[in-house]
Amino acid sequence: MRIFIVAAFILTSFASRSQDTSWASSSAPDTLDSGQLSIEGIWELVDFDFYENEVIVSSAPLAEGYVQHKIFMDGHVMWSRQVPTEEKEWYGFGSYEIKGDTLIERLEYGSHALKSTFKTDEHRFLIDLDEKSYRQINFKDYLNFKSSENYRRVSE
Repeated sequence: MRIFIVAAFILTSFASRSQDTSWASSSAPDTLDSGQLSIEGIWELVDFDFYENEVIVSSAPLAEGYVQHKIFMDGHVMWSRQVPTEEKEWYGFGSYEIKGDTLIERLEYGSHALKSTFKTDEHRFLIDLDEKSYRQINFKDYLNFKSSENYRRVSE
């Protein structure tokens, strides 16, 4: 519940600043293919895929009650996760950019669970984006796919 309140507060803050955009980085690209598609909006995790030799070999649904959202807006990203079987809080906030087919997220702060799990604050994913969904692909080396998180658009 606390995470939802924080997310609502941040969204309200973004919305209240919509008239004054001087605080936002206008140079942060959020689109693929020269502006054809935008990642801006609210996204909900739907499932996971696992790869061998760049081919999906299995998929995994979300566990009962598992919820994960990402919000992309004006070069910023917010991430939250609810895992009903854990008492840990999972959330993070930072900036993002898209370069070619790569989504780069830089987390500025986050929950203890998040910060202690990841070795770095910068995360790179191959991205496959369309109007209603996107897939962020984790890779060991470029084009050596490991797994993907698959999201659906909740709103723009």
